Amino acid sequence: MKKIVAIILSVIFILTLSACGAGKPATDPSSAGSSGTAAGNTNSKIADPAKAEEFTSTLRWDDEFFECRLPENRVGNMFTDCGLNCMVTCDRYGADVVAYHEFDDQGEIVKKTVGNYTFDYQSFDNYGIKDWHIFVIRIAFTESQNQMEHEFYKILYTVYGEGYPESQVEKFMQTIVIG
Repeated sequence: MKKIVAIILSVIFILTLSACGAGKPATDPSSAGSSGTAAGNTNSKIADPAKAEEFTSTLRWDDEFFECRLPENRVGNMFTDCGLNCMVTCDRYGADVVAYHEFDDQGEIVKKTVGNYTFDYQSFDNYGIKDWHIFVIRIAFTESQNQMEHEFYKILYTVYGEGYPESQVEKFMQTIVIG
């Protein structure tokens, strides 16, 4: 039920973002390079590190046995950070198929140790769209000899804009608690 609500909220959030940029007047092409947006795209947003938030508001997915912290300005799993709209989702799986292979062709997966865990980490522009950036954070718990006890987590940290500092994602990763 929570996944369905999260998906519905995500769709509404994306549609709202699309509608917000639709009524803006076009900028003068001669000022495109100095406007703070990508040249030729008046709807693009660039991260402002001076507006970086702290991750202090606890969010827990009881069904997934997952907890994290997001900025205080959050509404559910959506928030604003560095002047950009962001969203976090988490899913837990009993096998690695979806958790580890859904985005495996989107870019290099690297190991990153942050906080109490070592994650498989990936960062890419979704569908090549510069202002739809996804950070995929995965972790596998496969120490048990009983394969039925294996758990695979896939956390999507989505940012709607360009130039979001990876240091903010790492701040988020330090707040993750699984179990």
